Amino acid sequence: MTGRAQGLGATVGRDGSLESLINLVFTEGKYNGSTLAIYGRIVLGVTVERPVIGGTGMFRMATGYSVAKPVTVSATKAVYEFNVYVWHEKIKDN
Repeated sequence: MTGRAQGLGATVGRDGSLESLINLVFTEGKYNGSTLAIYGRIVLGVTVERPVIGGTGMFRMATGYSVAKPVTVSATKAVYEFNVYVWHEKIKDN
């Protein structure tokens, strides 16, 4: 799937760890326009597991977890590969 990450983070620990809320926004295919919300702590340069706390579109009522593995981390940017494991039910629109 193709998409982008949007969100915010704040430094919360002496080790430089962040508390963050990230929305994964899908931009192609049947999930186009849908999102997944991921919340939790990040330590830069370390693989982290965080909960999926919801979603929109095809991922309404989503729950699950994500594993984010660092690809590139520098003073100005961090690139992570996300593997997301999601459970959701298709909800009929009114």
